[in-house]
Amino acid sequence: VAVNLFASNILFWLEIDYFAPDAALKPLLHTWSLAVEEQFYVVFPLLLLLLRRFREPALVAVLLLLSALSLGLAQWASGTFPVANFYLLPTRAWELGVGAIIAIAPGNGRLGDARAGQVASILGLGLVLYAVFAFDPMVPFPSFWTLVPVLGTGLLLAGAGPGNPVGRLLALPPLVGIGLISYSAYLWHQPLFVFARIRHISELEPWQYLWLVVLTLVLAWASWLLVERPFRQRGRVSARRIFVGAATVSVLLLAVGATIEVAKGFPGRQLADGQTLAELQARVRSNDGLGHDCGQTLPLEAECRTSEAPEILVWGDSFAMHLTNGILADAPDAAIAQMTMAVCGPILGLAPIVDAYRGHWSADCHAFNESVIDWLGRHPSVRYVVLASPFAQYLDPANAYLVDGRVTGVDGQRFALALRATLARLATMGIRPVVFAPPPNNGVSNGRCLVYATLFGDDLAVCDFAPDSVLDAHRRAIEQLRALDDEYEVVWLDAAIGAGGTCRSSMGDVFVFGKGSHLSHEGAALLGRRMGFFRAITGASAPVAQPVVDGATKP
Repeated sequence: VAVNLFASNILFWLEIDYFAPDAALKPLLHTWSLAVEEQFYVVFPLLLLLLRRFREPALVAVLLLLSALSLGLAQWASGTFPVANFYLLPTRAWELGVGAIIAIAPGNGRLGDARAGQVASILGLGLVLYAVFAFDPMVPFPSFWTLVPVLGTGLLLAGAGPGNPVGRLLALPPLVGIGLISYSAYLWHQPLFVFARIRHISELEPWQYLWLVVLTLVLAWASWLLVERPFRQRGRVSARRIFVGAATVSVLLLAVGATIEVAKGFPGRQLADGQTLAELQARVRSNDGLGHDCGQTLPLEAECRTSEAPEILVWGDSFAMHLTNGILADAPDAAIAQMTMAVCGPILGLAPIVDAYRGHWSADCHAFNESVIDWLGRHPSVRYVVLASPFAQYLDPANAYLVDGRVTGVDGQRFALALRATLARLATMGIRPVVFAPPPNNGVSNGRCLVYATLFGDDLAVCDFAPDSVLDAHRRAIEQLRALDDEYEVVWLDAAIGAGGTCRSSMGDVFVFGKGSHLSHEGAALLGRRMGFFRAITGASAPVAQPVVDGATKP
């Protein structure tokens, strides 16, 4: 529906949240850029109408000013609203504006001087290649950095021609051929790659990607030959027929899309194993424990505690949320309260700064954790505090810290000191702190893998993974927590999930994982009973086994 209305960029912007599906698995994600273009093509002619009395130099000056404002907005939004900045027209308009300025400039922006054209084309090609090979996902986009490929492309448009080497290079038949089918290739590549990833479940091999590239080019050539060329020949297909046909197809697609949306994907569909799609989806639904926003407003909501005099407080981020069901599975009558905030680990005085959470979020994380301590001071019934987080967000070099209002770089020693200080603070309050180490994380959504394996009738074991495939940030977190183990109680989920040298995404017919590397509802309950979460927290059981590292249980 959004694609047909040229609004898919707005849809994807609105869809992004902490538990959003992986972008690599959205088959129409690439249409966001087409939507931005179409919106520009609506706005830009109206702008030209407003400026129709301006002479050429003045018109170029106005467009330069507007493009500069759009670029400035993009630079500002890259650090404050990165998702909106990426998808929406106001921060992308300047990129298209550069092309418009070149087209409106005298001589259609072409450099008449041969030497100037040669210099411009070489510099432009160099800038484009630099962006291709030097930029990585950490480069904010769009921002001032985006000037590199955009100006490079502009210089190529203005300078490359048959009279200089770059122009002759770009005129080689293979490159021209790729250029001719490039639009169709763009349309084909994302659906092909996405459906291959979905059906293959595990990560595709390089040779498989190569075949997908070849298939993309073959289908792009067929589309160019059978669709693009005929429709560009005015004598073969009239404009009226094109518009009527496009409108008819669009209405049909809108109707189909709206029907599927209203029906929510027809969740009553029955799968091969007898369960419905809705039942399968429910197995990997977000495991928020007592509630996703528990503790972020005080006094604590009734649904965020199981007793008026709670004995256990669950404190941390979403990796604390998913433990609550496990504790209750081990002790259904446990008196629990939950105070959790997504991504905000249970560490006093230290808040992570991550790309997806900008603005005041880090300061809010500080305030939230301080409110937990204040709440504990007013609730003497709490004897045990469970602290849980992946802690990887504190140890990823790509992130930063907010400390006393200052931004500092990631520092493992600072993290260790802050975590120890937090545990010591709880101990001085007469509270027993218990740290739950995060489940192993290999960067794959193992719950989604289990869903696909079920849909396709594959063995659930295809989603298992080796302990040495975990992410570096997870490995660093485990090392930090191991240093605490002699002084404080640490519960190692790896001990059960990674028993036998393989990290299991399922145990029997139970899904261990749900969203991302979070425990599912049923997985948390199984581990809670098997590992004795409540008994480990209250000290009523023997010490919990050490983590599995490289396939072996460490003594």
